[in-house]
Amino acid sequence: MGRPKTKSKAQIYADTVIKLQEESAKYEAITNKTTKTAINKLEKLGQLTAQANELEPFKDAWELSTTAKTYIKELAKENFYGYSKRIENKYLEKGIVNEDEAIKALASVHQAPYVKNEERKSLTWLTGEADIVDKKAGFIIDIKNAWDISTFPAFKEDVNKKVKEAGYDWQQKGYLILWKLKKAFVCYVITDTPAELVPDFEDLDLHRMEDKHAANKRISMSDEILLSAEDVKDIKSAYKAANEYFNKCLTELKSK
Repeated sequence: MGRPKTKSKAQIYADTVIKLQEESAKYEAITNKTTKTAINKLEKLGQLTAQANELEPFKDAWELSTTAKTYIKELAKENFYGYSKRIENKYLEKGIVNEDEAIKALASVHQAPYVKNEERKSLTWLTGEADIVDKKAGFIIDIKNAWDISTFPAFKEDVNKKVKEAGYDWQQKGYLILWKLKKAFVCYVITDTPAELVPDFEDLDLHRMEDKHAANKRISMSDEILLSAEDVKDIKSAYKAANEYFNKCLTELKSK
């Protein structure tokens, strides 16, 4: 889950309230309230107040992104028509096949006894299965297997960009809620791709890095991802909005 790229009414409301507070302070600082400047400032305060009042009913609303709506509509279709669409691709398959190897590489670099977490946790409004849960150290690590060296984000800046674009930061925040921890990381690892997964037209050398580079050169960690009270509120709001949209889609299918 990620925040919509365009501002929601809730975000516009919050911005308006801040602007209203700023303009109120400026107006109060004017000694002579009969000047043109003071009169214009008072008029602007009236406009901002009207806008805030109009948007207030939406202050806690969450606006779903187009991508989220598309995903939810597909879930509603699967639920109504009784089918399940299995997602299969070479990138996903490598991630599954090489997951243990990637965790082993990270464990050797961090000199920590990391193992794949097998526990799935659930709340009424949230579920998830984190990759690595280090309760003693107080953090979670999510493992991402790069397809080949050309897609491996070798620089922290690129890792953070990928995490944001894919919404992995919100995925980790969900895990943090479930495991009651406050800090998470996303770790990209480049491991050797099984030969049977590499298409004939691809250069096999791009998939062979383990003998060429030490494990620490094949790992890229994101900045730490923290969980705030505001994040929890946002995730709950997103769940509510998603659930309402799912039921709306299901109702439309049933009423055809």
